[in-house]
Amino acid sequence: MQKTLGKRSGFSSLPLGNAGFGGSSKEMAKKKHLAANILLVILFAVTGNILLYFYKSGENYIYYWDIGGYWIKAMDFTALFFSNRSAALSSLRQSLSSSDYTMLPAVLYVFVFKFISSSNMAFVMATYNIYGIPFMLLFYAFCIRELEISHIAGRFAALLFIFTFTVVLTPLMGGYLDVSGLAVAAVILHLAWRWKFVSISPARIAALAFLTLALAFLRRWYVFWIFSFFISFAAVKALERNLRESAYCLISLFLSGSLWILTLFIFFREFLEKIFSFDYSTAYSAYDFGGLAYSLKFMLSQTGILMAAAIAIGAALLAANRRKRSIALFFILQSLICLLSFTRIQSLGIQHLYLFAPMFLFFGVSFLTELPKLFNKPLARRAAFAFLLALAAANFLSSYVLEAQPALKLAGPLFSQKKMFRRERGDTDEIRRMADSINAWTQGRKYTYALASGDVLNSDILSNCRLPQTRYALKKLLYTYDVDMRDGFPYHFYLADYIVAAQPVPYHLEPGSQRSIGIISDAIFSGKAGDSLKIKGTFELDGGVAAYVYEKVKPYSREFTRLIATEFENAYPGYPFLHENNSIYTRFYDIDMPLGTDILPYRDNFVIAQNCDSGRFKLYLGGQFDEAYLCMENVAASSKTSVLAIGDSGEALLDTGPLELTQRELFTINASGLDFIEFIFNEEQAEGYDISVEIKLK
Repeated sequence: MQKTLGKRSGFSSLPLGNAGFGGSSKEMAKKKHLAANILLVILFAVTGNILLYFYKSGENYIYYWDIGGYWIKAMDFTALFFSNRSAALSSLRQSLSSSDYTMLPAVLYVFVFKFISSSNMAFVMATYNIYGIPFMLLFYAFCIRELEISHIAGRFAALLFIFTFTVVLTPLMGGYLDVSGLAVAAVILHLAWRWKFVSISPARIAALAFLTLALAFLRRWYVFWIFSFFISFAAVKALERNLRESAYCLISLFLSGSLWILTLFIFFREFLEKIFSFDYSTAYSAYDFGGLAYSLKFMLSQTGILMAAAIAIGAALLAANRRKRSIALFFILQSLICLLSFTRIQSLGIQHLYLFAPMFLFFGVSFLTELPKLFNKPLARRAAFAFLLALAAANFLSSYVLEAQPALKLAGPLFSQKKMFRRERGDTDEIRRMADSINAWTQGRKYTYALASGDVLNSDILSNCRLPQTRYALKKLLYTYDVDMRDGFPYHFYLADYIVAAQPVPYHLEPGSQRSIGIISDAIFSGKAGDSLKIKGTFELDGGVAAYVYEKVKPYSREFTRLIATEFENAYPGYPFLHENNSIYTRFYDIDMPLGTDILPYRDNFVIAQNCDSGRFKLYLGGQFDEAYLCMENVAASSKTSVLAIGDSGEALLDTGPLELTQRELFTINASGLDFIEFIFNEEQAEGYDISVEIKLK
């Protein structure tokens, strides 16, 4: 009779060959068992790195928005950390309070970027090893314990499923850093189901509060996972027969949740206020593509029909097991709460499926381990095992291997519909030529605005086209307001001396959600800007997109600005805050101010900004203004400056004195009755400051 390892499981009858796990002593068996597990883990980790390396090598691409944002944050934080550590830590803390994309996940990249490489390949591979592999191994250990997987074949199957699961891999390979939260979520699950909180333990209560805080700080939308975890875990434990243990668990969860909220209230109140008071559903309404029905269909398309069926069967098999029913109900309830609450704000994207990845993986592994138990004959069990492994492999090939597509073409939606082949674009040289041309025309002193928000062209692509060698490929590039309900109308468009527009107009959402791009583009292409603009250059991009660079040679007419304002108002009549301009907000990325720039923001109010000479900036007020605000933020090391604001009669309105900022500072200036305000900057190590001027209308 062939020897088998440990407890009986769905794979207990599979032969171990020459592995020798039935050695002459228990101690020898344990050592061989441990060695086999270590070798399995090393095998999958090394194989994963090799495959990822070959996937990333040779990519010719420009990374932007979410797929490039955290890469850039990690580079910026690394530079700041090694030049001014106190400023880096201050920046980190501020981001925890106020930013949707905090700097916390970027902290672990500083030594990789400093001593190895800051390339996108290094970033993605570091993400895989820093966050991806730890999550996979932690969740693998969680599955071994909760599903009682003792046989080596079962463990191999579990590792294969976890390491090849496309829902986890695809966003990671695409450059999303949201996977960082999964590792923390795995620790929370591991500890919660091990401790079960059957007694009041202050240390465990504090540990759960700390871990959930870390998860929320890594990515704000993991708050949905946190709330659903507390509710679901409490609900499942409340149903258990031991009333005393249930009461202890509920008390522990309540105390931990209260500590979580109290910590935010005391130290990160802005974070807490944004969670409960910010209208995310309105701001992100452009990302609502169909509510719950759309998101369910999206989930199915990402997993594939066969994998979704396997997960559903695994859930049913686990729910039918009386000893494991509670954990099955927990995952079902948690995922349901996550889905219903998240889809009230927006539809799911590929990164948001991380909210459900633990449930998918747990039920998928349970399918691998529980289904073979239904077959009595060893041959049937082996056949089921082989089929499940083939399913995981086919889903992986369908998602990432271009050469496998012809063979899998007829399978269609049976496998994941999200493809992530090596990314290539044929116009990277043309994009860089456009950025270089604009820099030559502006001499690095005039501002550019991009009327584009698509995958072929957007402001991030122009800015990032020479990363990692050059941080800002296009100098003086203004931020594009591309999601109307989130950003409002971009009045700082009128600051730009150069406009990049394209035909067909590049969108990444429905055009009706990006009117601030479409309305202005249509007005320019139809000639309504008159002789204010002239074409400086044309560039041919991928997908048949033609990009045109316009130079503003004279101020826009009032008819042009009123036309745009009227069309935007008519597009959003129920949202006056989007288009009723209560301020003129002008953001500058260094001390060099634009020359003779007209700002025609709203109706009959306007200002003219003019650079008098080096370090002096005069703001002429063409309307009735109450207050002006000077906003300064240190974004680089060893920056120091001082600002003096003088009114038209020569009186000093503001004197900041020498500043060495470690955070954002806002200075208020009384602008009532003034014709102009002159700002005088002492440019002592001034490069590296973000400086903005905001004028409030009466």
